[in-house]
Amino acid sequence: MDIKKLKSIADIFTSAGLTELEVADGELKIVMKRNCSVSSTSEIMQPAIMVSESAKTTSVAAEVPGRFIKAPFAGVFYTKPSPDSEPFITAGKAVKKGDTVCILEAMKLMNELKAEEDCVISEICAENGDIVEYGQPLFRIG
Repeated sequence: MDIKKLKSIADIFTSAGLTELEVADGELKIVMKRNCSVSSTSEIMQPAIMVSESAKTTSVAAEVPGRFIKAPFAGVFYTKPSPDSEPFITAGKAVKKGDTVCILEAMKLMNELKAEEDCVISEICAENGDIVEYGQPLFRIG
């Protein structure tokens, strides 16, 4: 299965708000499950996605404490405006309210994500080109 097809399946899973999805393509079987639990108002929903290929299983779950700029919706995370450009920000950089920190692509639309406050980016939590979930931490701020 090619990466575009896998990305397409992941987009359907997140945009439809599904809690479970199973797809079979010949010998390949993909199972995606989302377990959401909230124990306090400051805690985000924590998705867990299970992907299995034959007997191999990988679990992805993000649980990190701190203050973050989080993804307002699911999409593809980009750190720069174009492949040849410099990144919008780097770790350790101070940003002002309204500065663009990244682009999130959803449904072929490029959406600039702006800082909601003056802050310092202490860590970039996602990689350029990653598919991110709603509420996933993108940047740790200090």
